[in-house]
Parts: sequence; C-alpha cells; structure tokens
Amino acid sequence: PDAAPGFREVVDRYFGACAELSDDLATHMVEGLRLHVRAKIGTDHDGGGECGVQDGSGNGGGPDERSCNFLKRLRENHSSYLRMNHYPPCPPGADPGTLGISPHTDAGFLTILLQDDGCHSLQVPIGAKGAWTTVVPTPGALTINTGDMAQVFSGGIFRAPPHRVLTNGTFDRYSAPFFYNPPYDEMVAVSHVAAGAEQRMYHPILWGYFRAVRFAGDLTDWGVDEIQVDHFHTAEEKKDGGRKVEDRLGDGRHVVRQKTFRERAKF
Repeated sequence: PDAAPGFREVVDRYFGACAELSDDLATHMVEGLRLHVRAKIGTDHDGGGECGVQDGSGNGGGPDERSCNFLKRLRENHSSYLRMNHYPPCPPGADPGTLGISPHTDAGFLTILLQDDGCHSLQVPIGAKGAWTTVVPTPGALTINTGDMAQVFSGGIFRAPPHRVLTNGTFDRYSAPFFYNPPYDEMVAVSHVAAGAEQRMYHPILWGYFRAVRFAGDLTDWGVDEIQVDHFHTAEEKKDGGRKVEDRLGDGRHVVRQKTFRERAKF
C-alpha cells in the first residue's frame, strides 16, 4: 500500500526468516526429544539419529528415518502463515477481565510470536492451580510456543500450553505470530523417537482436516466443542461390558471423518 512503501517486501523477508528459524527449532526439538527419551529409558535407545541437527540437512541416519523425513516435509511443504493482530483499547467501563482472545492452544507444530513490547496482555496458566500469568516479553526477543502437532508428534512429552490475551483499557496492542504448520496432507503421528516414553498416545491426525475443523470452530457457532488433539487420544476409547462408550473426547468420530475428508479434499 502507498501508506507503507516496501511493506510487502519486508513481510516476505520476515516470513522466510521465520520459516528458517522454525526449521532449526523443530530439528533441535526432535534431537532434544531423542536425548530426553534416551535418558529416561536407557542409553541403548536410539530414536533415529540426529536428523541433520549439525548441518540442517534433515537427512540424519539411524534406524528411524521417519522423524527425519517428517522434518524434511515440514521444511519443504509447510502450510505456515503469518498473521498480524491489532487489539484496540477496550472501551471504558468494560470488565477488567475482558478477553481479546479466549483460552486456546495453537494447532500447528510451533509458533514464533513477535510481541508488543509496550503492551503486555498474553497470559498462560502457571502452577498447580493454573493461575493466569502475564508473559512479559524481553525487548528484541521472540516468544516461542509449542503447538498441538508437536504434542502429538512427541506422544505428549511436548505440551501445547493454553494461552489467552487480555484487553487493555489504555493501549493498542500489536502482535505478529508465525504459525509453523505441516503440509495439509500430512498424517501427524506419535514419533518412534518417543518410543517407550510416551505420556499419551494418539491416532494419526490428518493436518488438513484438523486445521479446517479448527478454523470452522473459530469462525462458526455450531454448539459443539472445538476440535482438540484429545479427540484423537486412544486411551479415551474404552469398553463398558463390550459396548463402546461414546465419550466427549476420544470417541473416534474425527478419526472416521478425516478419512472421508482426505478422500474428497484436493491438496
């Protein structure tokens, strides 16, 4: 736009830099996961080598190449997007607890967030009681958040933290989150890197389906719960005298629906 000459070029460069940083972070997350599992279940565990941590090639060796290939697909075909948010000041007289964004987890693999140094409104639950605590950004630094797909990939070892944004009665707030997401046709599953140390097990999740249904939950009001990774949690599928219990979570309905979605979608 005429009001912001060079805006597109700057945003394009920033998007590319975020993608490169995300790939680096994801690669080291996988390596950290491998070291964590090795320390937990024994030094003989080898979750697939270093996946190119040293040179960024994504072609690391080891018996489990699948996690390395997952990183390669993330790098080459990610469906990431950069969003620019503006939160105007809350009108006078509004409830002090009025939210700009309700509590949620990020759907993708990880998020790089450029926060507003002058207006601190992002909050996460801290401690046993989950008290909402403001995240005060470090000037010149980025805030990194793990997403739902990282939680699934790690078998629950990485956790996607709930977070929310408060409104501010005085200041405008600006933020720019970059969401690093898998390819739309990617079936995100618990990695063999986490084998033996998983905290939760999940059915494979078709990212394109999960993203589409999460968007639908964000933008519509169907009177149903927003899709969560717990809907794919295998431990929720239990029997009661031979009869399957249709729980609110893990009832398998999304596992079935995503098959139809994959057949009809043209990625």
